[in-house]
Amino acid sequence: FAVVADEVRKLAEKTMAATKEVGDAVERIQARAQENVKAVEKAAGDIVESAHEATESGHFMEEIVGIVDETAMQVSSIATASEEQSAAGEEINRAVSEVTRVAQETAQGMEQSSHALVEVSGLVEELDMIIQGLASGKLDAVKSDRLVSWTEALSVGIRTIDDQHKVLVDLINELHQAMRQRRSERVMLDVVDRLKNYAVKHFQQEEQFFARHGYAEAKAHAEIHRKFEAKVMEFEAGLKGGTAKVTMDVMRFLKDWLVGHIQGTDKKYAPFLISKGVR
Repeated sequence: FAVVADEVRKLAEKTMAATKEVGDAVERIQARAQENVKAVEKAAGDIVESAHEATESGHFMEEIVGIVDETAMQVSSIATASEEQSAAGEEINRAVSEVTRVAQETAQGMEQSSHALVEVSGLVEELDMIIQGLASGKLDAVKSDRLVSWTEALSVGIRTIDDQHKVLVDLINELHQAMRQRRSERVMLDVVDRLKNYAVKHFQQEEQFFARHGYAEAKAHAEIHRKFEAKVMEFEAGLKGGTAKVTMDVMRFLKDWLVGHIQGTDKKYAPFLISKGVR
């Protein structure tokens, strides 16, 4: 009996151990089953949510399709407006071309009018000289086509200075004739440039005499020279830039300045220089 009882005890222990293992397995199965239920429930929820999102996506797609249709209509409207603008642009280009043509014709007409006015101004100046000649009885000077005629009244009694004054007179007359003959701007610019350069040379000669012999009015006289140089350079720049023209007003200024300068300012220093032996 002791042996049988021991075997029964061992079998009972094995049975209890197997029962425990079965219980543990059942618990694990139940836990897994609960997890599976939760996963199924979650999957069902995800499916519902996905279905809802799919429905919303459908709505969004409908909106996108509507926007695309509206965009297509706007593109069509833009294309139509572009065609209209293109037609209007062509019309504007034609109008601009017409305005340009008229402006060019007007500019040419103004240029011709300018030349005509210059010539008329010259004729008026000549008529004035004729009237003055008749009044003074000096008709020989009137017959000349020179704007300025050299006379003894312009001499300062110093041969070097008189010779330079004669060159300036010749240059003014050359510019006057170029204006009267409607010579090109290049020709008149050349004369103006030579007139400017020779005037500077002449002024330097006078100022050297003043410095050498201590002429008291040298500074004031030099200032008059600088003002004339600035005036001529300003006119030359305008002539080059197309903003100035050789007109009778310009010629009258050159004539009056030279004659007035010689007979007024220059003749003041003549006795002083002559007394210093300048000839």
